[in-house]
Amino acid sequence: MKKIDNRVLIISPERWNWQFVSKHHYAITLVKRGYQVFFLDPPNNELDDIRISDTSCRGLYHIEAPQVAKGLRFYPKSIRVSMERRWLERLEKMIGHKFSLLGIGLILEETFPGFLLTYWEVLAWGN
Repeated sequence: MKKIDNRVLIISPERWNWQFVSKHHYAITLVKRGYQVFFLDPPNNELDDIRISDTSCRGLYHIEAPQVAKGLRFYPKSIRVSMERRWLERLEKMIGHKFSLLGIGLILEETFPGFLLTYWEVLAWGN
């Protein structure tokens, strides 16, 4: 399968600077396969805005951000999806590119329909 682009956003339920688990290994494997990876931590409400920083792995960026909205999962689906899409568009504007793939630890397929592949599908891609 041919790569359509090389920017991947991994939305993880585990923080980057914590225990190294599967999402961390997926991120590093994708970087080794030529992808630019952005690893989004769970929400950090001590922050006022999105923060993007380099990691020790070239091509892998760490993103910390406050939650999109308090109690978002209780909002009506149409409002929740709209707010999450606007947040994602803002993040894409910050990095200057759109993401080609999303890898989400807790799969939210209805939020990003037609845009989500599982980690295993992404890792199956060759260079």
